Amino acid sequence: MSPALKEHIVAMKLKELQKEEEFIIKLEKMRQAADKDETRRSRWRRRHKLM
Repeated sequence: MSPALKEHIVAMKLKELQKEEEFIIKLEKMRQAADKDETRRSRWRRRHKLM
């Protein structure tokens, strides 16, 4: 394999990894937001059950 081709393949792999990383971070943020929303909702529910 020529060095240029090797570099190209490495660059492509790095790009893929970066995309995966960004995707994972996005999922994590979404999950945290959902968790926050869920605790807010259950707190609200608890508060209104007492009434």
